[in-house]
Amino acid sequence: MSEEEELEGLEDAALSFETEEDEEHDSPYRRASAVERDLVKALNSAARVARLHALENRVTQEVLTDFSTRLRAFLAAGRDKELTVVQGYGRISVNGASIKPKRHGRNWVTDWLGLMESLGIGALVMGGTWTQDSCTELLRVLQEAGTGKPEQRVERVVSAAARLIREPATLRVLDPDEARALAGQDDDDDLPDTERAIFIYARLLALTEASILAVRGGRSPDFQVRHLRSTLMRVIESLRAGLFEVRLLALTALPHRAREPLASHLVNTALLSLSCARLLGLPRGHLIDLGFGAIYSDLGRAILGREAFLAQAGAELDQSETPAILSVASALRGRGYGSAGLLRLAVAEESRRVLTQAATAGMRPPHPCSRIVALCSEFSRRTAGTPWDPPQSPARVIRDLVADPASPQTCLQLLVDVLGHRPRGSVVRRPNGEVGVVIDGGARRGNKSVVRILSSGGRLLTQPRLVEVDATESVADVSPATVEIDWTKVLLQ
Repeated sequence: MSEEEELEGLEDAALSFETEEDEEHDSPYRRASAVERDLVKALNSAARVARLHALENRVTQEVLTDFSTRLRAFLAAGRDKELTVVQGYGRISVNGASIKPKRHGRNWVTDWLGLMESLGIGALVMGGTWTQDSCTELLRVLQEAGTGKPEQRVERVVSAAARLIREPATLRVLDPDEARALAGQDDDDDLPDTERAIFIYARLLALTEASILAVRGGRSPDFQVRHLRSTLMRVIESLRAGLFEVRLLALTALPHRAREPLASHLVNTALLSLSCARLLGLPRGHLIDLGFGAIYSDLGRAILGREAFLAQAGAELDQSETPAILSVASALRGRGYGSAGLLRLAVAEESRRVLTQAATAGMRPPHPCSRIVALCSEFSRRTAGTPWDPPQSPARVIRDLVADPASPQTCLQLLVDVLGHRPRGSVVRRPNGEVGVVIDGGARRGNKSVVRILSSGGRLLTQPRLVEVDATESVADVSPATVEIDWTKVLLQ
């Protein structure tokens, strides 16, 4: 099979867990429930009818009855104390779950988004107890907007809400900026690309650490699922920015955190996997599923604890089936989310046998996402080191993986396209005696390595400089200790 055919097979197989229920959506992690969807649809119907008829009209009261009944049932269910309807980014967010418009033509979602945009409203937050009378006042609030620019109309709506909505019903009307802050969608939008990469990496690391603690406590790792999903979305959206990608991948090359090295490993595995899979042109929803799968892939080690691997038989335990079995158990503890749940379960079960050539009699070949995650995980583990194996240089790890017949070669080519044959963090010596640290490379650089030259002829340069090193140039790996270079500091300059 040719490389092109195998890549096409990867793309097709990445869709193999898709169910008929999921076809309309990019990812089940972002899909509103039928109850949430029908509730907002009823709100839109009431607002639309109120634009055509008086509030006392029989038709208006009928749709108001439908909406108020649904709203009371939703708030009384106890799961959510408020109904938060945020509009932005071409979709509606209902308490963190997403409702998307049709790809072609108009529907009620398009109608609602258009109305809220014209009124300058970014979000509505409803709580307390709502009766049909208070729902009628809600429509009156929207009618108070009058005419004019959106920023003027939303001010009138806010004023009317404070005047007309009385306890026990509560209503907050937010403008688009307030809505984005509420949703946490752009906490980092004002940051430069390099600083945003650090912000998102730190947030992803903190969320992964929280999941690890939950698993160790016997709880589901999904209690932060919405925040984790939104952070993965930000990663995928931001990877298009070159400086963001350079800094984010540089962070994956740093030594693992001593306090919780497993969190660093899982985050790095997820980010490398997303960078590889993005080259296949997969939809954002499938990339988010892959991100969850990568983070869940090795949670079994969290249950065992680091102390178990520091013991004398740590290497033997590492190669056993125990971590994979416990990782599957962790995945099963998570919420059942259709195709995404199946994918992370498959990744947790299959990743171990991608590179170990474990017995697979009667078993289907590992899913392409499992192969990508397994390869990126192995790269992360070898470059960071283990209690029984010291860290290896990134360039050496790539060479060893290329030479290993068990490595899935097409997935390995994706990793090389992302990192290059001399990945970030590699300390190299050129034939002319110059020594430097690789800070960028891969296919986006034409398979050349960008090296920050720090010394020449054994002497440190007062003004380090950047050079591009061709893939054909013969360079040698150098131990950072032998040249007294703090490569971690250089990588983040």
